[in-house]
Amino acid sequence: MSFLEDTIKSTARIEERLDHLGGRGSGIYELASSVRPRLSESLFTRIRSIATVRNKLAHEPDYRFDGNEAEFVASCEAVVTELGELLSSRHPDKSLPNTEHIMETTTKNNWVEFKTFSYWEPYASTRERRAIQILVNTPVKVLEDGVYIVPFFHQGEFDTIGFVSMGPRRISFDLSGKTVTKDGIAFQGEFALELSVQDKPESVQMIALHAQEQEELIRDRAFVSLQAVARRHTYDTLDTERERMMTEVLAEFTDKYSDGCAFRVNAVYLITLEPQDKDIREARLKDTQAAERDALAIKEAERRFQQAEREGKAELAEAKTQLEIEKLKKEHELELEKKRAEHAMELLLKRAELMKTEAGQMAVDMQMVMNFKKHQAEIEKIIAEIQDKRSRDMLKAVFSFTTGQNSILGSFAANQYGIKLTDGDKVTKELDKFDETKDPEPPKSPDASDKTEVS
Repeated sequence: MSFLEDTIKSTARIEERLDHLGGRGSGIYELASSVRPRLSESLFTRIRSIATVRNKLAHEPDYRFDGNEAEFVASCEAVVTELGELLSSRHPDKSLPNTEHIMETTTKNNWVEFKTFSYWEPYASTRERRAIQILVNTPVKVLEDGVYIVPFFHQGEFDTIGFVSMGPRRISFDLSGKTVTKDGIAFQGEFALELSVQDKPESVQMIALHAQEQEELIRDRAFVSLQAVARRHTYDTLDTERERMMTEVLAEFTDKYSDGCAFRVNAVYLITLEPQDKDIREARLKDTQAAERDALAIKEAERRFQQAEREGKAELAEAKTQLEIEKLKKEHELELEKKRAEHAMELLLKRAELMKTEAGQMAVDMQMVMNFKKHQAEIEKIIAEIQDKRSRDMLKAVFSFTTGQNSILGSFAANQYGIKLTDGDKVTKELDKFDETKDPEPPKSPDASDKTEVS
């Protein structure tokens, strides 16, 4: 255990004894002064000297005790013993248990509540509300989690039960102009700490007896930590980056000033802050108002910009939609035009195919006509070469028969004249036609024939 802890523990016991002797006030000085007539001059002087060293150790971080630490702690214990003897002579029956069956409650401060117990009445000790047994204002035992009952055969190990609120609880205090920033601005405001009691027996005992002094101790040390951080930063940084600054204050306190404290600091808060100098306050107020106006103007400009952006996006979306509609219409029209062109092309192809077919048929027909005319001309030529009508008649007679013996004659005649048998009908018609157009041959006189025969 450190010298500071030994000192605080011993002085806490001195305060307990003085309080039980009927002392009034807060702190060793006031308690000892209120019961000074009951103390010897030597004892009173030693108590005041001990109180002076204790306060310097608790409230002045740079203080170093230049005496023998072991002798000082021993002198504290000697004072505790002397006060105990005075207390025993004044209250010889104080160690007897309280026989009242009514649980009387006395609240000492925001952290501690004392009750005189009644037999068989249960009481609980929890992490939120730690119970502690006390004898003649001296802590005897800190109870672990559980429910306890004072039995009837209790033999006076304690006469009071204390309950320590473990927190967290917030305390706040005003800042004075003693705190100055790096740029030389003294400031004022409200500073707050969130505290919890460390769940250790020695810490709970310390709070049960000296909660107020521990609160003042931790407040002073936190204030020193704030001063150290403020000297490293400008006022604007301290004001605009409060959360980061308070994190730095907490780290400063934890690293340098947390030893010997029964409380644990969970968080620190800089609630309000303003320069102490009136002119600086007014100037900063004007700057703040101007900054707020600028911020509002920027916010309004951003709002208008966002509105214009939304409207522009809406117009752009509408234009895109219109373009898409026009594009779809154009594509539809092109598709229809393409289909119409394809249909027209199909019609043209069909017409061309039909014309090609008709032209082919006409060519075939023309060829047939030409072949027919050629064949007709050949027949006419053959017939024209047959000058003898009798031969023509005989040829017609031959072609009139297609079966039997005459058909053979027809084949022979056709071969002789170069005529196909299938053209027999045509030849016959042409022969008839030829005979009709040709002048009839004059009949021969019988005399001439006779003459010819005679000769």
